[in-house]
Amino acid sequence: MTRHTSKLRSTAFTLAIGLGTLWTASAQAANNINLNNLYYGAKVGMMMNDVPGFGDAINIGGIVGLPITRLAQGSISFEGELTTTVVRGDVGYFGINGHWDVTTLAGYGVFTTDGPMYFKAKAGFLVEDASVTINGLSTYGGSDSGVSLGIGGGMKLSGGHRIEIEYTIIDSDVNFLSIGYNF
Repeated sequence: MTRHTSKLRSTAFTLAIGLGTLWTASAQAANNINLNNLYYGAKVGMMMNDVPGFGDAINIGGIVGLPITRLAQGSISFEGELTTTVVRGDVGYFGINGHWDVTTLAGYGVFTTDGPMYFKAKAGFLVEDASVTINGLSTYGGSDSGVSLGIGGGMKLSGGHRIEIEYTIIDSDVNFLSIGYNF
């Protein structure tokens, strides 16, 4: 296990404890929260890198969400999200060739409008672990964390199922365009 993987796991554990505490505190503060209303989802998309010479990677991920409260025109939820690279992005710069990948773990506050077609906005905290391999050698590996924002939209299907498209800012150079299925 690399030092970076260990650091990400430690950060993920700390974030999970914090999210669990937030869920517990939220559940005690609001009578209308019901853990039976948890929803789950899967997503796939392009992790788009704006650094010159870096191509897009493909990540898959999962979410777990909990509705917190209803509003006049929508609802507020909490979502936890984990993504990992399944197809690494190419790196090609001045004859140097390689690949890059990123794993993300995030917690978001989410506003979703009402209706069969809906708008979604989210803001939260994200931890990322990225690595770059050049000519078969690991040249960079590091973790970072910070604020993450996203917007999207979706369509409600029967039985509480939904299809969503989202655009999420991972950091200043990386954005995630994804399509997901929630149930």
